[in-house]
Amino acid sequence: MVSNPLLLVVLFILLNSCSSSSSSSAYNFPIAKPGCLDRCGNESIPFPFGIGEGCYLDQSQSFSVECNSSQLNFSGTHYPITNISLEGQFRTPNYVAYDCYGEGDQKVNPNHPWIKLGDPFIFNSTGNKFTVIGCDSIGVVEGTSYFRDYNTKSGCTSFCYLKEDVEDGSCSSIGCCQTSIPGGSRMINVTLASSSNNRFVSSFNPCSFAFVVAEDAFQFSADNLTNLESVVTLPVIVDWVISHNNCDEAKTNKSNYACKENSECYVEKGALGYRCRCSKGYEGNPYLGCQDIDECGNPDQCGKNGVCINTTGSYYCNCKKGYHQDAEGRCVEKNNNWAIIVELITGKKVLASDKPVAEKFLSNGFLSSLKENLLAQVLDNNISCPENMEQLNDVAMIAKRCISVRGEDRPCMKDVERELVILGAKARDTSVQVFEIDSSKSEALRDLQSIGYGSWDGSTSSGQYSASYIIAEQPLLTMPGGR
Repeated sequence: MVSNPLLLVVLFILLNSCSSSSSSSAYNFPIAKPGCLDRCGNESIPFPFGIGEGCYLDQSQSFSVECNSSQLNFSGTHYPITNISLEGQFRTPNYVAYDCYGEGDQKVNPNHPWIKLGDPFIFNSTGNKFTVIGCDSIGVVEGTSYFRDYNTKSGCTSFCYLKEDVEDGSCSSIGCCQTSIPGGSRMINVTLASSSNNRFVSSFNPCSFAFVVAEDAFQFSADNLTNLESVVTLPVIVDWVISHNNCDEAKTNKSNYACKENSECYVEKGALGYRCRCSKGYEGNPYLGCQDIDECGNPDQCGKNGVCINTTGSYYCNCKKGYHQDAEGRCVEKNNNWAIIVELITGKKVLASDKPVAEKFLSNGFLSSLKENLLAQVLDNNISCPENMEQLNDVAMIAKRCISVRGEDRPCMKDVERELVILGAKARDTSVQVFEIDSSKSEALRDLQSIGYGSWDGSTSSGQYSASYIIAEQPLLTMPGGR
């Protein structure tokens, strides 16, 4: 037990002994300015943090750190900083409050600590939890914000009559309780109280404890009712931003704008300012400049039948001769033409490397449009019109079954042939619209024609194709069963 409670109040200045068990993962790109230290012991030091003049972001002294005996501290203090991330977080120790009672219900060295962060740092309100431990305990955490002229309080109570009532891992107000901390807080103050001075539980719980702690750094057990007396600090998660400006405000001051080449500004929900991140397809420290990611460095990026072509900020896959991309973007033998059906009726590429993952593969958007009854929105305008929507919907439903991920759900070729013959008979009696197909579709159309999907006129550079080309013009060839 610490005998002098004043030592627990003077934060960032008089802490002489704090342990750090964390270690930062190595980056595969430069994280510090040229000529500046990028590590202290096991801790990485990514800019805007840095050691010494010219190595940290000069907009705020708070980004200045020191390396003392392999321990990374805030400059001018002995207070540790660990796990600095480019995503805008770090960890630092926070004191444990305690409220103990001795004989005669007298308080023994109570401690109600506070901690104040420098600008522009705040306590993370989702990754941290205010925790109270005890069987006669009332805890309150008070948060002070940069932008509020009043303080916000939160708290919880914890009670029990027997130690046997307390369950390991449970903080449901029996021996332990937890609650969120006030959002946007730069300073937190913890207080503890007891309804009856622990007199009915003093035999197994003479002290109450309260603290703000990173949720992933503390697991409650019944033994904590007594064994926390020797614990001085626990880690908390702190959020950092460049400044309290939003992106529009930050961009007006070009000399101080922190987002460098190939990076972008963003404001995360709940954050009190802006940060930077690399643009899509780039990696690096966005506060120094980001570099293109060579996706083609992964030999499996396009599969064994594909050739990866790296571009600035992106990549694309070409299939080797004799292969084409299926609905999942894989290069498969060209006799698997069901993905081409989807491509032709939508007018979109099977694989779009410049799209988000959810939109990258044509099949994803196609199947989603069917599920939401929005097929007309994804069809090629050249073939979509009110008069033929019924036919196109029938073809789309066949295509949906053909590109099913589950093999047992895909129809065999004979079944598809039979259905297309029926649809083709209907289509021959309808008036169809003629439209242009660009030359990039020529090879695919020849493949479709080879198994009887339609007719293609190769006499022009672009070719002409009927709106009912899939089902109307050519008789289907008889094909062996299978998928």
